[in-house]
Amino acid sequence: MSRCYFWVENALKTHLRASLVQQNFSRLVNARHKGRGGDGRGEDPNAKPPHFEFLDKRAARAQDLNALSGKILRINAETGEGLPDNPFYTGNPKDNKSRVWDYGLRNPFRFTQNPETGELLVGDVGWNLWEEINTGKGKNFGWPCFEGSMDENLPQPGFESNPDFVSLCQPLYDADNKAVTSPIYSYATDKGGAVVVGPIYNGTAY
Repeated sequence: MSRCYFWVENALKTHLRASLVQQNFSRLVNARHKGRGGDGRGEDPNAKPPHFEFLDKRAARAQDLNALSGKILRINAETGEGLPDNPFYTGNPKDNKSRVWDYGLRNPFRFTQNPETGELLVGDVGWNLWEEINTGKGKNFGWPCFEGSMDENLPQPGFESNPDFVSLCQPLYDADNKAVTSPIYSYATDKGGAVVVGPIYNGTAY
């Protein structure tokens, strides 16, 4: 399962965040500095715990721009429509693709904006190998075909070896690290806990 998270703009251009739980638009959880996913520990009382021990074929939706899973979405808070300056805007603000800011994410459980530059920093919780921090507009971060690292995009072994994902992943592998964007920072899952991105401090006191 790949989850998607909203970057919402209201009429005052205030950036808010809300998580989309199981693609159910009726259950938006408003979150000023954090997002919650339907991971069995979040805001959704009907959520079931994730199953990390098996490969989830639904992860392929993270590479489909017409699906909402595995994405950062940037939408109008009042209408839920995509914004015209979104990178995959089709001309129809109601298209799923028109709402997408970034894709190829597994579980962007927390993200934040640099208050000075507006840069979006996304903490993408990994499956079993890498935790990532990603940034950019209109970028493909490679999940489920890739997971980590900073120096180069590493194929995710579980999906790379699965015959059901050859047609999805092989073109990305053949592109020799040019089709997907590497994290700006990553660390091995067994070296620490799940990645969390918090507020950005731009001062000089620390």
